[in-house]
Amino acid sequence: MQESRPSSYESDRIFFSDYLAPYTTQLLETNKTDTQICDRGLCCEFDIDTEDVTTDPETAVYRLAAFNGIRPFFGGRTGGIQVCAVISCNNESLSSCGQAILTTTGLATFKSISIQMNSNRVNSIHTATTLLNTVLPLDPDSYEFSSRNITAELTSVHLHTTRSVHNLWTFGIYTREYDLDGLPFTLSTEQTIN
Repeated sequence: MQESRPSSYESDRIFFSDYLAPYTTQLLETNKTDTQICDRGLCCEFDIDTEDVTTDPETAVYRLAAFNGIRPFFGGRTGGIQVCAVISCNNESLSSCGQAILTTTGLATFKSISIQMNSNRVNSIHTATTLLNTVLPLDPDSYEFSSRNITAELTSVHLHTTRSVHNLWTFGIYTREYDLDGLPFTLSTEQTIN
């Protein structure tokens, strides 16, 4: 049996998860998935090949997530973001996502993950967001991240693995949109797809 927490893991306080209620998400329920998830005009293309996907309550599950809006930050501030990601959850409930995985069995093995999005944000920065159960990011050699301008107001962003990935907590594209900072944060619209 694999240890579910890394030896250096000291406290749940090191995890500051996004407010996921306004995200549009879908459970990852099959080993091969090629799908599109859209949220408020942003569409994320997911092409995933994995082993051992399950919804067993004793095993971590995964959700595909998309978000285009404004999130709250500490100190009462807000900021614009766009997210396309694979996220781990302790169970099928959205509220169990973005937290330390507490299951007693191992996480799935991903043979390949490809995520693509077209961002129409101008004053923005795009980055890869990755996290393993060791609370460390993936090795930079295990994925490639690229972005290219299609027009002055449209950027194509692509993130994909270059080899199999084990014990994944998060893998995705995270875009900060600075022109939306300070606006009211996006509320939930109940766009979770089960």
